[in-house]
Amino acid sequence: MASRIADAAQTCEFKASLGIRGDLASSSCELRISKLVNLEYLELGDNRIKKIENLDTNCNIVRLFLGANQIRKIENLDNLKKIEVLSLPANAITVVEGVSSLSTLREIYLAQNGVQSTSGLENLSNLEILDFNYNRLNKVQGIRHLKKLTDFWAKNNKLEDWQVFDELVELPYLNLVYLENNPFSEVQDYRAKAIRLLPQITRLDSTQCRDPSLLKAPVLV
Repeated sequence: MASRIADAAQTCEFKASLGIRGDLASSSCELRISKLVNLEYLELGDNRIKKIENLDTNCNIVRLFLGANQIRKIENLDNLKKIEVLSLPANAITVVEGVSSLSTLREIYLAQNGVQSTSGLENLSNLEILDFNYNRLNKVQGIRHLKKLTDFWAKNNKLEDWQVFDELVELPYLNLVYLENNPFSEVQDYRAKAIRLLPQITRLDSTQCRDPSLLKAPVLV
């Protein structure tokens, strides 16, 4: 790892946050920050990182940002029992995996990858935000159980039919949905039909479709 990580380990032993962008020459995520056991926020975007590893002692991380790297697989995160935000946009990820044990996750950002399916998230009951914008999604599945989900972003994908709504209609707190620039959303009545199928949302593709103050709060049984 670059010398800045080593310096951080010496000068920031008790710090809760560390951010380094565009300075690491390492070809893998050799996070030599074992002394930073109090880290809650870690940002290592745009560093040519190829693998997530060596986070074993950083079990207090709450927010992890590894965007704009070369990561192909979500792995080695099982010890992050407090993590709430996982941000991995602009990598080379094709499968959602390695997160099923992270029950504290509230937000996942996977925009600009090559993900084809949303499966693999079924156990993450605390998720509130899912970002799959600019991927290769051809199927949405396994999210109907995410009852706390408020935001689902999946614009610019390869969804060809309305199957996605079989999942979305089951989400009582859903508020903001992005589905534009998919094959199925190119039809003339897309917006009207989507709003009709999802009476709980207030915004569709960044445009307000209902007054939030007029909606009744959902009741979970």
